[in-house]
Amino acid sequence: MMTETEHLLTCLAEEAGEIVQACGKAMRFGLHNWYPGTDRTNADDIDRECTHLWTVRKMLADRGVFPKPTCRDTFEEKERKVREFMEYSRTRGTLMPNVALTGGEAVPSNGVVGTEHPHPMLCFQHGGSEACEAVNRQHGFTCPKSKTP
Repeated sequence: MMTETEHLLTCLAEEAGEIVQACGKAMRFGLHNWYPGTDRTNADDIDRECTHLWTVRKMLADRGVFPKPTCRDTFEEKERKVREFMEYSRTRGTLMPNVALTGGEAVPSNGVVGTEHPHPMLCFQHGGSEACEAVNRQHGFTCPKSKTP
C-alpha cells in the first residue's frame, strides 16, 4: 500500500514519461501530424501532457511536498538557461533554425515554431531519406538535402 504522496509521485513520473513519448512522436512524425481518428496533433498532445504534469505538481505542492511555485521567476530563469544553451549549440554547429516551407521550398524561418508548415517529415532530421522525399513529392515540397535533383 502507498501513501497519497507516493501515489502522486508515481503519477508525476507517469506524466513525465508521457511527455517524453509525445515529444518522441513529434520528432519522428512532426508537430502537426494528426493522430488517426482524432483531431489532435502531436503538439496538442505535448501541451496536454505538460498540463497534466503541472496539475500533479500542483497537487503535490498543495500537500506541502514542494513549495508553491513563483511561476514568473521560475519560467524566466529556465527560459534564460535554455536560450543560453541553444546559443552554445549553435556555436557548436548542432542547432539550426526552424524551417518554414514557402513556395514549395524549405527555407530558414524566423525561429518561431508556429511558422512551421505542417510538413509530414522534416528532411533535416533524417538526411533526406527516400521516404521523406516521397512524402515531399506527394505534397509538392522540395528539400535542400534531397538526394535527387
